[in-house]
Amino acid sequence: MFADACAKAFQFTRPVILSRRSVDGSCKSGVGTYVIVNPDGHFLTAGHIVQQLVAQQEAVERLPEYERAVARIQANTTWQKKRKTRELRKLEAKSEHSVLRNSSAWWAYDGLRAENGFMNMPIDLAIGQFKGWDPNWTKEYPRFKDPDKPLRAGTSLCRLGFPLHHITAEYRDGQFHLPAEQMPPPFFPVEGIFTRQVFQKIDDWEHAYPAAFIETSSPGLRGQSGGPIFDVNGTVWGIQSQTQHFELGFQPKTGDGQVEHQFIGVGWGTHPAGVVGFMKSHGVDFRLAEY
Repeated sequence: MFADACAKAFQFTRPVILSRRSVDGSCKSGVGTYVIVNPDGHFLTAGHIVQQLVAQQEAVERLPEYERAVARIQANTTWQKKRKTRELRKLEAKSEHSVLRNSSAWWAYDGLRAENGFMNMPIDLAIGQFKGWDPNWTKEYPRFKDPDKPLRAGTSLCRLGFPLHHITAEYRDGQFHLPAEQMPPPFFPVEGIFTRQVFQKIDDWEHAYPAAFIETSSPGLRGQSGGPIFDVNGTVWGIQSQTQHFELGFQPKTGDGQVEHQFIGVGWGTHPAGVVGFMKSHGVDFRLAEY
């Protein structure tokens, strides 16, 4: 059903890999997704991906303070070596999640840099523009669902991204390197149906578009955040944001008497009205579907 639609979505869907190097020198990487919107290099992704990137950059900015604290411990002439070692370990453990030596974002092409970014966290959406984007890197740009036309419950939808694939960057020669054997991350589509619209009540909401999500009967997977949710024509309805879990009310017992609570996982993506309204509010050119 979605083979042709996926072929279209493959053209405008790309991975973003966030890598970080901790104070102890260890490296970790995470994979997200973005949608390239137009030949000018504008893109959409989940707000929490850009939020994580900003947090990593701020953690790198705290490195000089950490290094000064290390120097003070090492210069303390009243402490013996064991005491210094113990204090350095405590400082390292305390700084593990708040200080980084290095951070980077790889946007599927070497040297590509995102700028002019904006976030709207209540609808978990971010937009930016790439410096150095080559329009020939994709053969097709997306069309977006017209939010003024009906959203029919039961419509078949598919989300696309790069889950179930683990990448760990290596840091050497002053930069991160992504292992060739782990690249490129493979596409992974997940199908479902549109179930309902979810509207949030936010007291200080000042935008013309609603603070809303569309819900699908299947959950999103880690690594699909920021990716497109599209119909059988390849028209983008939303941008994958999160998975919600709802208790079903069934509590069967296992053989040893343990109660097992039952849940259903559903996917939430930024509503078409939010996607279209957000792009319009920032003067981004895009193609609108006829429906």
